[in-house]
Amino acid sequence: MLKWTLILFNVVSGSCGDILCARGMSDGGELSHFGPSGIANLIRYIVTRRMIVLGGISYALSFFSLLWLLSVAELSLAVPATALSFVVDTLGARFLLREHVPWKRWAGVLCVTAGVVLTVRSGPPLDTIAAKPQIARAGAALPARGSSPEAHSRAAAPGYSAGFVTRYEPPNSAIPMSSTSNPQR
Repeated sequence: MLKWTLILFNVVSGSCGDILCARGMSDGGELSHFGPSGIANLIRYIVTRRMIVLGGISYALSFFSLLWLLSVAELSLAVPATALSFVVDTLGARFLLREHVPWKRWAGVLCVTAGVVLTVRSGPPLDTIAAKPQIARAGAALPARGSSPEAHSRAAAPGYSAGFVTRYEPPNSAIPMSSTSNPQR
């Protein structure tokens, strides 16, 4: 449930940031001068417009909710699910900002929605996805055949490693992972 709450919060806060900043920037006219004085005027304009400042705060909330989401969900689920912000942005542009949205853009919104549904429904249910990848312990911690019942119960305990040390070594590595040899000697 936390994952869906974070996805929803990320989508809504990001879309609020988009809509608020679009509204605030559209009031100021087109940017045409990018020299030092033009950039100074732009910065002054940004920090004095309430809509843009609120949009920036919304963007910050969206960013931190995405970080939190990435700590509890897989990247391959979290980022595509937050693409629903494109749908909310288009709805906000049409109904809040009164923009004309052509039918091809609506077709694109339907494609994005279908893509999000396919992405979310293609994997295991959200509640069964592990927060972080785990080291596979399927056979590593099993006791030897014929060992005592206590060894079998210890091996079934979560986190029991039977004394095995796991270390990543790239396959066919020409350079050993340890730094015990010094080539300068």
